[in-house]
Amino acid sequence: MKAKTRRIERNSGVAIWRQIADEIRGDIMAGKLQPGARMPAEMELAEHFGVNRHTVRNAIAALTQEGILRAEQGRGTFIANAKRHAARFPDIAVDYAESGSIAVALRKASIEEYFRKSTIISARHADADDRRYLKLSPGAIVLTAQAVNIDTEGRPVQYSLTRFPADRMEFSIGNYPIHDLV
Repeated sequence: MKAKTRRIERNSGVAIWRQIADEIRGDIMAGKLQPGARMPAEMELAEHFGVNRHTVRNAIAALTQEGILRAEQGRGTFIANAKRHAARFPDIAVDYAESGSIAVALRKASIEEYFRKSTIISARHADADDRRYLKLSPGAIVLTAQAVNIDTEGRPVQYSLTRFPADRMEFSIGNYPIHDLV
């Protein structure tokens, strides 16, 4: 991370720390930062992005909470290992392609029950791929949902990363749609 890779948009309405987190996340997803590699020091990142180190610290904390980075006391911050072994479900891709349903594919792999362990939803500016695939204009906001499902023994069976255009989304949190309550 020698030269600035992206100019921070200070008046964009998106928190600066979130823009930095998005940039780091994008570099990891693009393979510019490898799993297991040590992240540059906070001061180096602050200089790189042209911000103070507390702003960088917030970005690192968010990425650590997401499981993208891991902090080791006295050693630094590292890129988390992103690889998940699929050997437990060798035919899952074929089963999913044939059925179009993750539930059916998991059932074929003898996973009758699974539960959502966590979902993290965040907002960020759409990158070039988002704009192309979701047919968005520059400056559009996307919601990113990262989810992990586990089996009855607590073992992960599915990780998903989904992007949605923010202006096309509506969330209902709870068991009943609001029109059933009024």
